[in-house]
Amino acid sequence: VLFRSPPDWHRIWVLLKLGAPIGFSYLIEVTSFTFMSLFIARLGTTALAGHQIVANMGTVIYMVPLSLSIATMTLVSQSIGANKPERAEEIGWSSVFFTTALCISIGITVWILRVQLLDLYDPPAEVKAFSIPLFLFIAFYQVFDALQITAAFILRAYRIAFWPMVIYAGSLWGVGLGGGYLMGFNVLGNTPEFLQGANGFWAGNSLSLALAACFLLYLFRRTAERYEKTHPPVEV
Repeated sequence: VLFRSPPDWHRIWVLLKLGAPIGFSYLIEVTSFTFMSLFIARLGTTALAGHQIVANMGTVIYMVPLSLSIATMTLVSQSIGANKPERAEEIGWSSVFFTTALCISIGITVWILRVQLLDLYDPPAEVKAFSIPLFLFIAFYQVFDALQITAAFILRAYRIAFWPMVIYAGSLWGVGLGGGYLMGFNVLGNTPEFLQGANGFWAGNSLSLALAACFLLYLFRRTAERYEKTHPPVEV
């Protein structure tokens, strides 16, 4: 005889409370880049092709801080579960510094080898010429991308996902897409020439990641301090 129990709505709500904001955060990240490509498509096929090459390169590089952030979340969660809040915070900050330093090195390497990396895609000459300046943004925003993704995953270890979702929405959609649109299409008429076109969208994206990194790191620091006060380690 099979005994069936009713759904445990409390546990389901706990899962949804954490999982739904994480899912929406991914939605915000994906759609911000998708709409960025759609807007840049209005600039012509050369601009779109150059943007896609650089975006593909950026996505590949993004796997490095993403994988390290997942590992960090696991280690921080283990320390929290073992009631070692100070250890959890130490692991978190160590990962922030290590991941950021590694991504800075990757960014510098990508900038130095930008021509060789572009040759791997074998683009037409006009697409190659258009893409080279965009590599500056890949090298530049690596530090902010590493900071924000590491902080976001650390916060998930503390079961905090709602406010990071709000931060992503305001920064990636508001500053990234909104600011990129204003600069890329020179809506206000005072955008420097270098920041017009695809450069404007990449500049807006870089600025949005920097803003998200600042807010997420601040939230991590406050969360860790509050957690240490409310969950003192048990003396053995």
